[in-house]
Amino acid sequence: MIAEWAEGKEQRAERDGPCGETGSERSVVCGQSCGQPSVIQTGKELNAKSIAHLLGGIKLNQDIVAERIRKFLVQQFPATKKVGNDESLLKNGFIDSLGILEVVAFLENEFRIAVSDDDLLPENFGSVQSITDFVQAKASSV
Repeated sequence: MIAEWAEGKEQRAERDGPCGETGSERSVVCGQSCGQPSVIQTGKELNAKSIAHLLGGIKLNQDIVAERIRKFLVQQFPATKKVGNDESLLKNGFIDSLGILEVVAFLENEFRIAVSDDDLLPENFGSVQSITDFVQAKASSV
Protein backbone atom coordinates (compact mmCIF):
# COMPACT_ATOMS: atom_id res chain seq x y z
CA MET A 1 0.00 0.00 0.00
CA ILE A 2 2.81 2.44 0.85
CA ALA A 3 4.62 1.61 -2.40
CA GLU A 4 1.41 2.19 -4.38
CA TRP A 5 0.90 5.52 -2.62
CA ALA A 6 4.50 6.58 -3.34
CA GLU A 7 4.13 5.61 -7.00
CA GLY A 8 0.96 7.69 -7.19
CA LYS A 9 2.81 10.69 -5.71
CA GLU A 10 5.61 10.23 -8.27
CA GLN A 11 3.15 10.01 -11.15
CA ARG A 12 1.27 13.07 -9.91
CA ALA A 13 4.52 15.03 -9.59
CA GLU A 14 5.45 14.16 -13.16
CA ARG A 15 1.99 15.00 -14.46
CA ASP A 16 1.30 18.15 -12.45
CA GLY A 17 4.65 19.87 -12.49
CA PRO A 18 8.39 19.61 -12.86
CA CYS A 19 9.89 16.55 -11.27
CA GLY A 20 13.43 16.94 -10.00
CA GLU A 21 14.41 13.51 -11.20
CA THR A 22 18.01 12.59 -10.47
CA GLY A 23 18.79 8.95 -10.96
CA SER A 24 16.32 7.04 -8.82
CA GLU A 25 15.11 10.07 -6.83
CA ARG A 26 12.05 12.16 -7.51
CA SER A 27 11.08 15.34 -5.69
CA VAL A 28 7.49 15.58 -4.57
CA VAL A 29 5.96 18.64 -2.96
CA CYS A 30 4.90 17.93 0.59
CA GLY A 31 1.20 17.54 1.40
CA GLN A 32 1.52 19.95 4.33
CA SER A 33 1.46 23.70 4.08
CA CYS A 34 5.27 23.88 4.27
CA GLY A 35 5.49 23.20 0.52
CA GLN A 36 8.96 21.72 0.93
CA PRO A 37 10.00 19.13 -1.62
CA SER A 38 10.35 15.65 -0.20
CA VAL A 39 12.52 13.06 -1.89
CA ILE A 40 11.13 9.65 -2.67
CA GLN A 41 13.75 7.12 -3.61
CA THR A 42 12.23 4.61 -5.96
CA GLY A 43 12.68 1.10 -4.63
CA LYS A 44 13.64 2.33 -1.15
CA GLU A 45 11.50 2.08 1.96
CA LEU A 46 10.25 5.38 3.35
CA ASN A 47 10.44 5.90 7.08
CA ALA A 48 7.16 6.19 8.93
CA LYS A 49 7.59 9.86 9.80
CA SER A 50 8.22 10.73 6.12
CA ILE A 51 5.07 8.91 5.13
CA ALA A 52 3.02 10.80 7.70
CA HIS A 53 4.63 14.08 6.61
CA LEU A 54 3.88 13.49 2.93
CA LEU A 55 0.32 12.53 3.78
CA GLY A 56 -0.17 15.91 5.40
CA GLY A 57 0.76 15.33 9.01
CA ILE A 58 -1.65 12.52 9.74
CA LYS A 59 -0.95 10.92 13.12
CA LEU A 60 1.31 7.89 12.82
CA ASN A 61 -0.73 4.70 12.67
CA GLN A 62 -0.18 2.65 15.81
CA ASP A 63 -0.03 -0.64 13.89
CA ILE A 64 2.62 0.70 11.51
CA VAL A 65 4.68 2.07 14.39
CA ALA A 66 4.47 -1.22 16.32
CA GLU A 67 5.34 -3.21 13.19
CA ARG A 68 8.45 -1.10 12.49
CA ILE A 69 9.57 -1.35 16.12
CA ARG A 70 9.01 -5.10 16.22
CA LYS A 71 10.90 -5.59 12.94
CA PHE A 72 13.88 -3.66 14.33
CA LEU A 73 13.82 -5.52 17.63
CA VAL A 74 13.79 -8.93 15.94
CA GLN A 75 16.66 -7.92 13.64
CA GLN A 76 18.80 -6.58 16.49
CA PHE A 77 17.64 -8.87 19.30
CA PRO A 78 16.45 -12.19 17.79
CA ALA A 79 15.23 -13.46 21.17
CA THR A 80 12.38 -10.90 20.96
CA LYS A 81 10.75 -12.73 18.03
CA LYS A 82 8.02 -14.34 20.14
CA VAL A 83 7.65 -11.58 22.73
CA GLY A 84 4.14 -10.22 23.19
CA ASN A 85 3.47 -6.50 22.84
CA ASP A 86 3.00 -6.08 26.60
CA GLU A 87 5.78 -8.42 27.73
CA SER A 88 8.66 -6.69 29.53
CA LEU A 89 11.76 -6.40 27.38
CA LEU A 90 13.88 -5.16 30.27
CA LYS A 91 12.76 -7.35 33.18
CA ASN A 92 12.94 -10.50 31.05
CA GLY A 93 16.45 -9.66 29.85
CA PHE A 94 15.69 -9.29 26.14
CA ILE A 95 17.28 -5.82 26.07
CA ASP A 96 19.90 -4.31 28.37
CA SER A 97 21.00 -0.68 28.83
CA LEU A 98 23.21 -0.78 25.72
CA GLY A 99 20.33 -2.26 23.78
CA ILE A 100 18.15 0.67 24.84
CA LEU A 101 20.69 3.01 23.23
CA GLU A 102 20.34 1.06 19.97
CA VAL A 103 16.55 1.33 20.24
CA VAL A 104 16.81 5.10 20.86
CA ALA A 105 19.04 5.58 17.80
CA PHE A 106 16.54 3.60 15.71
CA LEU A 107 13.55 5.60 16.99
CA GLU A 108 15.26 8.93 16.35
CA ASN A 109 16.16 7.92 12.80
CA GLU A 110 13.01 6.03 11.84
CA PHE A 111 10.39 8.31 13.35
CA ARG A 112 12.36 11.59 13.36
CA ILE A 113 11.80 12.20 17.06
CA ALA A 114 14.20 13.52 19.67
CA VAL A 115 14.70 11.34 22.74
CA SER A 116 16.08 13.22 25.73
CA ASP A 117 17.82 11.79 28.79
CA ASP A 118 14.62 12.48 30.74
CA ASP A 119 12.76 10.14 28.36
CA LEU A 120 14.99 7.16 29.17
CA LEU A 121 12.57 5.58 31.62
CA PRO A 122 11.51 1.95 31.93
CA GLU A 123 7.88 2.97 31.37
CA ASN A 124 8.85 4.32 27.91
CA PHE A 125 11.01 1.36 26.86
CA GLY A 126 9.67 -1.57 28.86
CA SER A 127 7.69 -3.28 26.11
CA VAL A 128 6.82 -3.03 22.42
CA GLN A 129 3.54 -1.35 23.42
CA SER A 130 5.21 1.20 25.70
CA ILE A 131 7.75 2.06 22.98
CA THR A 132 4.90 2.44 20.48
CA ASP A 133 2.96 4.71 22.84
CA PHE A 134 6.12 6.74 23.51
CA VAL A 135 6.79 7.23 19.78
CA GLN A 136 3.22 8.32 19.12
CA ALA A 137 3.30 10.79 22.00
CA LYS A 138 6.61 12.27 20.84
CA ALA A 139 5.57 12.41 17.18
CA SER A 140 2.30 14.16 17.97
CA SER A 141 4.04 16.75 20.15
CA VAL A 142 6.27 17.91 17.27
